[in-house]
Amino acid sequence: MSGAALTGVRKAFLMLLLVVGVLLLVTAVQTTQAASIIVPEEVKFERCYENAVSRTVVISSMDYAGRVRVSDFWAECGVAERNPLLHNKSADDVGISITYDEEFYISEMQTYSLTVSVSAASPDIYHGMLLFEPLDAAGDIIIARAVWLFVDARAVVLQQPESPTNKTDVEIQGLAPRNTCIEIYVNAELVNVASSDEHGNLSAKVSLCEGTNEIFAKISDVNVTSNVVTVKCDTTPPEPPKLDEPPSPVYKEEIEITGTAEPYTTVKIFINGNVSGEALAVASGRFELEVTLVRGNNTITAIAVDDADNPSNESAPVFVEYKERPKIRLSANRTVLPANATALLTATIYEGDAVAALNISVKFEVSGNATLSAYEVNATNGKATTEMRATNACGGSVTITASSPEMPEIEKGSITVTFTPSEEHVEPETQPSTNQTEPLENTMFAENATAAENATNATSNDGGESSFAASNFAAYKKSWIAALAAVIAVVAVVIFLLMRRNIKAESETGGDIKSTWSVLNANRNKDGTYTLKVSKDGKETTIRISKASYKKLKKQGGLDIGGHFLKLL
Repeated sequence: MSGAALTGVRKAFLMLLLVVGVLLLVTAVQTTQAASIIVPEEVKFERCYENAVSRTVVISSMDYAGRVRVSDFWAECGVAERNPLLHNKSADDVGISITYDEEFYISEMQTYSLTVSVSAASPDIYHGMLLFEPLDAAGDIIIARAVWLFVDARAVVLQQPESPTNKTDVEIQGLAPRNTCIEIYVNAELVNVASSDEHGNLSAKVSLCEGTNEIFAKISDVNVTSNVVTVKCDTTPPEPPKLDEPPSPVYKEEIEITGTAEPYTTVKIFINGNVSGEALAVASGRFELEVTLVRGNNTITAIAVDDADNPSNESAPVFVEYKERPKIRLSANRTVLPANATALLTATIYEGDAVAALNISVKFEVSGNATLSAYEVNATNGKATTEMRATNACGGSVTITASSPEMPEIEKGSITVTFTPSEEHVEPETQPSTNQTEPLENTMFAENATAAENATNATSNDGGESSFAASNFAAYKKSWIAALAAVIAVVAVVIFLLMRRNIKAESETGGDIKSTWSVLNANRNKDGTYTLKVSKDGKETTIRISKASYKKLKKQGGLDIGGHFLKLL
C-alpha cells in the first residue's frame, strides 16, 4: 500500500474516533442533565373528599435547561405498593380530579413551583404517581423522574384526645361532612352515633375501658373508616414514694431530699403540708429535689403522680430540724497586757442566745507576736479555753480567731488583744472586754498570769517596725492576688464567649453538634416550666424546658432540643 493510501486510512480512523467521542460526550451531557433534575419523594393530600386541596411541588435543576412534561398515573384503591407497574389507572378510573401544568420550562440552577390540586369523589385512600419527563430538542424523553402521591380522602378525621387519662368518659372531636350521621367505634364496637354540625365539626362522648382503647369513626353506610386514635385509660394510682432519711438537725435553709418512686412518675414534696416542689423519678425510680426548710421542725412527705394524673397515697414522713447556725464568741480575762504576760481566752458556742452544749473541737489562730498554749481544744458543753502569751515587748495588737473544723457552717469569732511596751503602762482589767459575752473564769489562773507578768518584762526595740513591715507585705500580697484573680476571670470570660460563638456558628452552618445528655432529675418551677439536671461524660449541668417539652420527654423517653438529645435514665 502506498504512503498516500496509508495517510488516508489514518485520517479516516481519526475522524471515526472523533465522531464516537462526540456521541459519547453528548450522551454523558444528556445523562448528567437528566440526573440533575431533583423532585421530592412524596406529596400528601388530606381532607380532599368533595373539596379540592392544593399542594406545591418544587422541581429544581443543577445544569439542565429545557422543557419538562408532566402526567399522572394511579393504582387501584387498596393498593399501596410503590411499584410503577401497578400505577396503570387514570385519575378518572379511580374517581380522582387532579389539575396541574402539563408542561413547563426550567432553567439551569433554577427551581420551578408546580401547583397540584386534588379532590376525590368518594371517601377513600388513594395512591398515585406524578411523572416528570425532561425533553431534549427533538422532543424525546431523556430520563423521567416520579413523585409519589398519597391522597387521604376519608370523610371523617378524628383529633387525638389526651392520653393516658384516668377518666373513663372522654369527648372525641373531629371533622366530617356537614350535617352527616357519624358512627363512633371503640375497640371495633359501635358505642355512639353523632351528627356533625353545619360547619362539619364533630363531637361525641365515649366510655373507655381500662387499658388501651382504639377509636375510629365512619359515615353510616360507608365502609371507609377514619383515622384511628388510641387512648390509654389508667385508673390505678402508683405506690407511695419512699423518702430517704435526711440528716437532722441541720444549720442551713436548703437541703436535698432523695427517695424512690415508680419510674417516670412526678413526685410532689410537701413540707409541713405545703407543696415545696416536684421531681421526676427516672427509670431506676430515684428522684431528688432541693427544698427550702422553715426554722424549727419540718415534717416532709411526698406523693407520686403518674402520667394519667393518678395520685398515690402520702409517703411515710421524715423529720428535719432546721436550727440557727451556731456562732463562736471569743472573750478574754484581759485584753491589754505587757510583753511576756498571759491572758486566758474562752471560745463559747451559741445557738441563738443560748450556749450550745456541743462537745466539738475548736481551732484557734493568732496573728502577730503571740503564742497559744493550745491551738485546738475540745469544747465541753459549748466552751473551749486556751492561754495566750504576748511576745511583743514594744507594744501593738494581735487578733485571735476561732472556728470549728467539725462544723464548717459555724460562724467564726474573733477578739483583739493589745500589748503595752512596758509593765508600768499596763491597765489591769477585772472585767471582760466590750466584745466579751462570758463572765471571768479561772481567777486563780489569772492571778498566776499577773505574777508571771511582774517577773518578766522583756522589751524589744524593733518590734513595732517588724509589725509594720509585716503589715505592708500582707497588704501588697493581697493586692497582687486580687490582680491575678481579675486577670484569670477576664480570660475565662473571653474563652467562654469564644466557645459560645463557635458553637453558635457551627449550629447555624449545619454543623453536627448533637450529643446525648442523661436526665438525672427534673424539678417543676413556679411558672410551669421544668428545670432538668443532666449529665454527659461525667459532667453535670441544668437546663430549663417548657411544660409541653417535659410531657413529650416523659412520653417518648427522649427529646431532641437545641441540637442535643435528652434521654431519661
